[in-house]
Amino acid sequence: MATFNDERKPGWAALRRGRGRFVVLSGVLLAQACTADAVTLGFGASDVEQIEVYLYEFAAEPAEVSRSVITDRVEIAEQVQMLTDAPVTDADDAGELVAGASSAGLRFLLRDGSTSEITRVFAGPKEVVLIWPDGRAAMTEWGSDLAFYGTPSDPDANELVDPDQRPRAVLR
Repeated sequence: MATFNDERKPGWAALRRGRGRFVVLSGVLLAQACTADAVTLGFGASDVEQIEVYLYEFAAEPAEVSRSVITDRVEIAEQVQMLTDAPVTDADDAGELVAGASSAGLRFLLRDGSTSEITRVFAGPKEVVLIWPDGRAAMTEWGSDLAFYGTPSDPDANELVDPDQRPRAVLR
């Protein structure tokens, strides 16, 4: 992971590569922990009330975004598991790889009222880019194209929404 150190913003913790786990906090809870080679959410499936899924072709300003909501406990557990101890590598040069690729912005609505966001961009088999709202990115082999497989249990539940509603995912 790239070095991240912005202690000027209240609520942000410093992140340094290879120094164990970190927690990043912002106006909404963004609780992903990471080591130099793995990423993990800071919560379990039982902590998640529901997951809002925003599907679109990756772009700084996507033309069309559809939203669905996962409330099925099995599906919630699957999504959390995909981001639990996921092996990652640096994705500093992911810009060309993700352009136009199938994306799923995930907003976890937690039982304590907080939220956590991450965007998963499916560039191809074993080429998945994880992007946090602050622009950090990591590559993993874990994950599938949610737009292809459908979500939630009822894919017809997807509705078009304003693209500004999706979790922020802009590479730095």
